[in-house]
Amino acid sequence: MPSLAVILAALLLALPWAMRRRWRWGPHPLARVAGRILVFFGLTAAAALLLAGRPEAAVRMPGEFAPAAVFAAVWTGIPFPVALPVSFLVLAMIGGGVVAGLIARVRRREPMTLGDVSGMVPRRVSDLGWGALVSVVAGVGEELYFRLALPLVLSLLGIGAIWAFVGSALLFGWAHRYQGVLGITATAVIALLLSATYLLTGQLWIATVLHVALDLNGLIVRPLVAGMIRR
Repeated sequence: MPSLAVILAALLLALPWAMRRRWRWGPHPLARVAGRILVFFGLTAAAALLLAGRPEAAVRMPGEFAPAAVFAAVWTGIPFPVALPVSFLVLAMIGGGVVAGLIARVRRREPMTLGDVSGMVPRRVSDLGWGALVSVVAGVGEELYFRLALPLVLSLLGIGAIWAFVGSALLFGWAHRYQGVLGITATAVIALLLSATYLLTGQLWIATVLHVALDLNGLIVRPLVAGMIRR
């Protein structure tokens, strides 16, 4: 079994490969994006958990994260564990996306975004399925990588859980550098919020669902309502 240092090195080496634009496997540009995320984030994270002997962490929050969970509870003032109204939050996010799309449509402008995601937005109705695929794969793969595997391996190597999540959030922002400085900053903040969600609920699936909803909002809902997607 490889050492934790080797597993960490593999995780970090997968990061730049996940962002490469020369990945050519897939029938559509967005399918290729989903393929990169699936292989270099999702499958790499799953392999890291297996090789570290911690596959159960995917369904049960590791004890190593307890200090970070306590910090998140103190920082937010929300007691741990908390039961979040996931369905309500998802509906609120989608509803906000619809409103933002309608405002953009009335003003005849593209919806405002906290970064340049134009290259990821479907431009035709026939592309919507690919956009949805990217949203789901990114939500699942990136949460496994940035909210679980990477912080866990860092924690097992002796880095405090709090700093492990901070470092992972910074790398999450860097992974979205194609969105520009504003996008990097926004995604790093989103990473911290998703980390807090995971730590306060103890459930990775909740952070994953919110991540998927966030991506669907940005790639599908707002552009579709705003009239950006052609037939």
